[in-house]
Amino acid sequence: MRAWIVGGFWLFVASGVSAEGDRSEVIDVIIEGAGYEQYLEKSYSRLSDDLKKMPGQLKMSESEMPIFDRY
Repeated sequence: MRAWIVGGFWLFVASGVSAEGDRSEVIDVIIEGAGYEQYLEKSYSRLSDDLKKMPGQLKMSESEMPIFDRY
């Protein structure tokens, strides 16, 4: 919870960056500084695992698999 509060504070600070500054660089620094990168990697890993299980859970046919894979 503390990380979210700190991250919110830094996002508030980043929103005040002038138009000349590159906001994506500021956001990258915030993500690294608050440790969100590890959180995001874990989230993407879980999502990937869940997506691999989904066709079996939905009882998809082989003809539906290319559509699922595309999206």
